[in-house]
Amino acid sequence: MALSVKAYLHQSSWKDEPTEIRRFSVDQDVSTSYAYLTQKIGQAFPGLKPDDVMLAWTDSDGDKVVISSDAELVDALDQFEENVFRIHLLKKEAAHTPKPLPGPSSSHPTYTPPPSHPPHPH
Repeated sequence: MALSVKAYLHQSSWKDEPTEIRRFSVDQDVSTSYAYLTQKIGQAFPGLKPDDVMLAWTDSDGDKVVISSDAELVDALDQFEENVFRIHLLKKEAAHTPKPLPGPSSSHPTYTPPPSHPPHPH
């Protein structure tokens, strides 16, 4: 029996609505292989390189738990209780792009010279 996978692609944040959703199957005998899963993701999302995304699943607390190895994939599979294994994909550049801090748009403060005073007559 094959494992049914539903993959949600997020562009800039796990909290964003997915921009693309794909379904695919993984043969049961290779369902615990992280490398095989990433290969299937590359086939399901043409133009997306598996090395360019982070994979995660949602645990019972509602947290996104990253999958990056066979052991983490096995743990995720052990805990999912539905008919479909749902994974979330986030582009790595989005995951590592720092968010701008609130405040002035410039990263360097603007120097304002003190007002010049006319010379005093003697």
